[in-house]
Amino acid sequence: AIEWKTTADSPTPGVEVSTRRSDERGNGKGSVARDRTMAEFHDVFSRAKYYDIAFWRDVTDEVTFIQDLYQRKLGRPLRSFLDNACGPGYHARIMAARGVKTYGLDLMPEMIEYARQRAEEDGVSAHWIAADMRTVRLPEPVDFALTSFDSLDCLHTVDEIVDHLTTMAKNLTPRGLYLIEATHLRRSSLSAYGDFFYEGQRNGTKVRIDWATNGPQVDP
Repeated sequence: AIEWKTTADSPTPGVEVSTRRSDERGNGKGSVARDRTMAEFHDVFSRAKYYDIAFWRDVTDEVTFIQDLYQRKLGRPLRSFLDNACGPGYHARIMAARGVKTYGLDLMPEMIEYARQRAEEDGVSAHWIAADMRTVRLPEPVDFALTSFDSLDCLHTVDEIVDHLTTMAKNLTPRGLYLIEATHLRRSSLSAYGDFFYEGQRNGTKVRIDWATNGPQVDP
């Protein structure tokens, strides 16, 4: 479960005006229109502006690493890229700005629209798709796909992970690479999940998201 608070749009600076709690989980399948539960805490993820304030991070070095990795492995520059579960499109926007044909994919239409708007503000052109990472089919395969920031954990069963990996294979060019970023086990113990928070502030709006407020336990 998570709790999040904002001081957005308050007539009095610093006065909290919005609090939400979500502990919904789901693993059903279906279209984006009717199946929003794959995003574990969709109430937060659908509020893209506040998510961006709390979770923003500079991923410039990560994008450089991806390009260098592909160059070393394939012997040529990276030409196309998929940012899976892209959220506000941090990796996608930088990659597109560097001239790489880029797709940003997220289950949440609200997040995709927000990423599109931020890209337009940056003067960046990318392809934005609201779709399910278990079943999506891109218009054409890409050289490199990325799922970052523990986003693979929205898949809850072995079958869902297999579906996703099969789908990624179909969306990659021959010898294409797929990189999954996940928290190292020494910092994410199943027996002691722990609670933590993310927070940020921008233009008078402050957001704090407290994670694992319900003391989650491992389901054996």
